[in-house]
Amino acid sequence: MKKIVLLFTLLTVGLTSLQAQETPKMGPQKGTVTVSLLLGNASTYNTGEWFQLPAAGQESYTVYSPMVNGYPTNNSLINMIGAEGKWFFADSWAVRLSGAALLSSSPSYEGIAGVDGSSTITTIPTYNDVPAREVSEVIINAGADKYFATPNEHLFWYVAPVLNFHYARKTGYEVSGADPTYDPGTTRYSEAWGLGLSAIAGVEYYTSTGIFFGFELQGGSYMYTKNTLLPQEGLETLSADNHNFSFLSSPTVKIGFKF
Repeated sequence: MKKIVLLFTLLTVGLTSLQAQETPKMGPQKGTVTVSLLLGNASTYNTGEWFQLPAAGQESYTVYSPMVNGYPTNNSLINMIGAEGKWFFADSWAVRLSGAALLSSSPSYEGIAGVDGSSTITTIPTYNDVPAREVSEVIINAGADKYFATPNEHLFWYVAPVLNFHYARKTGYEVSGADPTYDPGTTRYSEAWGLGLSAIAGVEYYTSTGIFFGFELQGGSYMYTKNTLLPQEGLETLSADNHNFSFLSSPTVKIGFKF
């Protein structure tokens, strides 16, 4: 009888201890790291008509005010626009860092002067110079997220103030080869940068496998952007700037992993 009571007591203690063990959290907690891909529409400078490399050898130049839009009607949910990482320094607080970058470079090649056929039997065509071109762009967003639990253990929503930085540059160089009068080897560029602040709200759904899906929206944002143009070495730069406000913009879908 004593053995039966002892066995029953051990089973009861064992079951109680198993039930008392904390069920692993489905969502993030202190020390969690998440990495996700961002899908949506990026407000890139390089597609803007205002951000163009000035043509060489012109008699006049115009610099345009930057226009940066981020309205829901411009959104496409099939485009990857960058990556995002978060580190939870507390159960309901995380720091975030996201961004994207672009670098495209084309070297220059010197052309070959041709021969005019008016004074000779044979005409040799001119091979024009290949000008150098370089395009670079970087987008960085950093902020802090405050998370809130919901009755659904898989679902969490959050709000975040985010600092936004955007930089882009286009550079051109014409070699003094076949036609040195066109541009005797000078560098020119168009450069733009922007700094802003946005208020973000979002929701994330965590699965038991560590994969999560999310959606977020900029409730309001402000961006100051400046566009600077150098038509030719030795000349002064031209500049124009812009103040951009947007509301309920830049919807973004996220697919990520929790570590």
